[in-house]
Amino acid sequence: MNIDKKQHAYVSIFRQLADPGAQWEYLFMLGSSQTPSCPVRTAGCLIPECQTLIWLKLLETYPAVDFVCDSDSVLVKGVLKIFEDLYIGCPVKEIHACPPYFLDSISEEVIYLRIKQNGLKRFYETLKNNHIKGDFL
Repeated sequence: MNIDKKQHAYVSIFRQLADPGAQWEYLFMLGSSQTPSCPVRTAGCLIPECQTLIWLKLLETYPAVDFVCDSDSVLVKGVLKIFEDLYIGCPVKEIHACPPYFLDSISEEVIYLRIKQNGLKRFYETLKNNHIKGDFL
């Protein structure tokens, strides 16, 4: 399944879970199950200027993208789990073509707009821009 189809599925899930409490539970469940496969909580991996702490470690696997991520927020960890599902193993071209529009379907009572616009969008920008190498675009 490609990134766009996966995102559409997540948008459908969040629309079905229209109640912020239900969305909170869903993201909490996803975030509780996330454990990074290698150490990522280092100063060099920290995404700057985020309201919540988010770490991203890019792994060398061109032309596909691979990464490890973590957050100090269980709910943001849930969102990062979705990022992993969408983008790990995908070519850079696909990642550039499919920004994370699923974020708009998450209630701002669950993930604040500031976290979406600063932390999570910066996470995506860092992910896609740090994988620009050679002729992979």
